[in-house]
Amino acid sequence: MATTPNTQPIYTKEPFIWTTRLTSQVTPRILTTATTPTYLDSVGSNGGVIWSILAVPLGNNVASTLRLFGRSEDATALTDYRLMAEMNLPLIEESVAGIALPSLEVPMPRIYTRDSSESRGFVCPGGFGLAVALGVEVASGWDIIVTGGNY
Repeated sequence: MATTPNTQPIYTKEPFIWTTRLTSQVTPRILTTATTPTYLDSVGSNGGVIWSILAVPLGNNVASTLRLFGRSEDATALTDYRLMAEMNLPLIEESVAGIALPSLEVPMPRIYTRDSSESRGFVCPGGFGLAVALGVEVASGWDIIVTGGNY
């Protein structure tokens, strides 16, 4: 009996970690100004999956919003960015030295996953890129860490 190979990606071929630091990179929800979000990177031509997005506070910060924008790899105009998700970033007051500050995991809406299970991550088409921005400027900043893999 002849078998045919699976042509659908099951396992990722190469993992990735994208990082950036946000302090004054502020953009509105609808990008109508010349301010563009900070572009992280794009998945490979065969597509990929984003497993997690973490926001790590770096010290004292006012409350803000983390905005996630998607775009195709070859897009360059502001109108090519699409707001995908937002998350509130809380007020952080580092009142006691040496206390760990909590990292926050950005929940991805289930509509972005392949099925109803969130454990599979956000499955992205080939060339899909991710950009991030804040709602208001913060003092110490937030490190944004995205983990995933390319098919």
